[in-house]
Amino acid sequence: GGLATALALQDSRFELSIVERDPPPPAIEPEQAFERWAREGVPHFRHAHILLSRIQTTLRDHHPELLQQLLAAGLYLSTVEEVLFASQYQGLVPEAGDGDLLHLWGRRATFEYVVRRYVERLPNVRFIHDTRVVGIVAEQLGRALVLRGLELQQADDSRSQLLADVIVDASGVRSKFPEWLAARGVACEDDGHDSGFVYACRHYILNDPASAPPREQGGGNYDYLGYATFYAEHGHYALSLACPEEEEELCDLIRRPEGFEALCDQLPVLERWIRQSSATTKVLGAGKFRNRWRRFGVGEGGAPLGFFPVGDSQLQTNPMYGRGCASAFVQADALSQALSATRDPAERAARYYSRS
Repeated sequence: GGLATALALQDSRFELSIVERDPPPPAIEPEQAFERWAREGVPHFRHAHILLSRIQTTLRDHHPELLQQLLAAGLYLSTVEEVLFASQYQGLVPEAGDGDLLHLWGRRATFEYVVRRYVERLPNVRFIHDTRVVGIVAEQLGRALVLRGLELQQADDSRSQLLADVIVDASGVRSKFPEWLAARGVACEDDGHDSGFVYACRHYILNDPASAPPREQGGGNYDYLGYATFYAEHGHYALSLACPEEEEELCDLIRRPEGFEALCDQLPVLERWIRQSSATTKVLGAGKFRNRWRRFGVGEGGAPLGFFPVGDSQLQTNPMYGRGCASAFVQADALSQALSATRDPAERAARYYSRS
């Protein structure tokens, strides 16, 4: 979310500061990021990700140099056949605009590393690493709360303030901003519900990437079990399994390596891939997925001014559908449009929330 916002605002008048709790990334090749980049602040950093077409078209249309760097690092465009089921694409005639449907195949770590290196070279961006945001600086103007900055805590426990015209909350689903705002009288409404699903994934690498099996029917849904294949760069890929929480035995099974492998063996389309591959990670599990929309400033005071949540801090969809990264890019674009349209804080807030 923070990187997407920096990209969206790279041609703006803003000087951008990105506060990051983790240390700077190491100087490595992008394809080494999955194994060597420690991202303790992102628990799902090595889980399977899909980079949907809205990311690809945003990069293509607005950041073509960055897209070329991602392709040079091994990420690549999907094909229509990989996006649709055979019954949906057989007999179709290609048309202009089909490219807008294609997403990027690649591991999240590789993608983030390339984007991070690109953003750090932008002239109006600086990173503040090894630093936590521990509070807000705000003042009451009439009935509205206006954010003026952040309270920061460095790794040595020293404190400082970072003052700013605009605060973007890209701290994710566990954002502390709702409680900080509530303490200042700004209500936050969570409109959402649990998905009722748990999931597990495991990464693999093909023993011979040149002889990969066909990339058709790599995903499906049996109601009690969903599965998906996430292709990636240089012969890497991940398999994901998901099931409803009430399927307790199945939930327990997919979290254990022997159970995960045994279940994949029962699905011929997955078994073909595993037979030609080696596992590169343990089974990575997650649960308590929510579909949620946060609304800030429900009540008399309205939305806090100078404050904009981007990414999971505002909108969270079931991660099984892979919309999180793309949503952050869409929200960042909406924020850029709102900030460029007017300098009035209330009008900016209205435009952003309406657009997003």
